[in-house]
Amino acid sequence: MNNSPLQLAMREMRRDFQRPVLWVALGGVGLVLAFAGAFGTADVLRPVPLVLYWISVVILTYCAGALTVGTLRRALPSASRFLRLSLTGLAVGLVVMCIVAAVNTALFGTGWLTGGAAIRFAVSTLGTACVVTIILEYAFANAGTPTVPEHPALLSRLPVAKRGPLLSLSAVDHYVEVTTTKGTELVLIRLADAIAETQPTIGLRIHRSHWIARDHVASVARGSGKATVRLSDGRTLPVSRSNLPRLKEHGLLPD
Repeated sequence: MNNSPLQLAMREMRRDFQRPVLWVALGGVGLVLAFAGAFGTADVLRPVPLVLYWISVVILTYCAGALTVGTLRRALPSASRFLRLSLTGLAVGLVVMCIVAAVNTALFGTGWLTGGAAIRFAVSTLGTACVVTIILEYAFANAGTPTVPEHPALLSRLPVAKRGPLLSLSAVDHYVEVTTTKGTELVLIRLADAIAETQPTIGLRIHRSHWIARDHVASVARGSGKATVRLSDGRTLPVSRSNLPRLKEHGLLPD
């Protein structure tokens, strides 16, 4: 299972696109830009093509921006905020500029790039995308959302020698078997309470008795109505039928 920064960003974006509110928001932005005739597009396109153009551009640039932001956020976890915001803004700006240029060229040919139009387009598109990305990233980082712990609180219940990235949790009678990359320990706690202490690890419950860390899924096998998950340490855990949709939500099981 590929857990590269880009692959993780793609999974996150796939989950976002399953939310109807996102489609409504993107469509709304596209309609506003179309009705405003942004960047003079109302002068060269009729109403219906104009709406389709802006909705398409908004969706394409959102996808490119989301993938770029998600990838850099994971690829530069230790970078300073200033460096990360600067690189993210510049990268998104370049990607958005290339996408819009490709769409415009496909629709209007290369005539729109004559004279100083190309320079004005590059400066305005790159600058706008860069500034908007930096503002949004900074705003989300300081929005006053609940602080996410740096390490799972559950690890404090383990011996120091066994504190490492979480792999799985399994209910065993009144205990929970906590497995990390450094070993396994039985903890006297309910599975639901243990799961609540796994943040910021991204995971999912695959069975009434099992929870797994998403990034440590090596493969998923499915056959005869049953599914199993193989983790990075080689163990295989069962997936109940009612929890199969969760695997799909996390991009671990094809539709």
